[in-house]
Amino acid sequence: MELYILRHGDAGERDPARWPDDSLRPLTREGRLRMERAGKAFKHLGLRFDVVLSSPYTRAFETAQAALPRATILRTESLIPEAEPERVFAELATLDADAIIAVSHEPLCGRLLQCAIAPSGVKLRFGKGALCRVDLSRPEPGAGTLRWLIPARAWDAIG
Repeated sequence: MELYILRHGDAGERDPARWPDDSLRPLTREGRLRMERAGKAFKHLGLRFDVVLSSPYTRAFETAQAALPRATILRTESLIPEAEPERVFAELATLDADAIIAVSHEPLCGRLLQCAIAPSGVKLRFGKGALCRVDLSRPEPGAGTLRWLIPARAWDAIG
């Protein structure tokens, strides 16, 4: 199974006056444009996803919509920022798919990657809009191999 982990695009700074419920904070204009460029780069790189999973938070869902405008996007609580990586693995185990993209947040993106490739070691952190590919021999901790990680700034140069 190929697991692609995508951190949401730029949503600006937290603003409790404007967004008292931070889960409703949307992408900025630049964040949306960069994720649209990411989607074009996905096509250029030949990336295809059988399943698109997204956190239910607005900025993650908007990221999935911008990068993959024709995809059916499944929202899941297992991808909220504070979720445990094991919840994601449990959900992956229920899917019949070869390539899955999960759109989420920090700290979950880094924790999920860490859990997949080195559950007892490395600490990893994702920049906004970054994408990585992990090959999983089975959907469980330690069963993954990191194939690559692309930072968001690269989307402008690819495609």
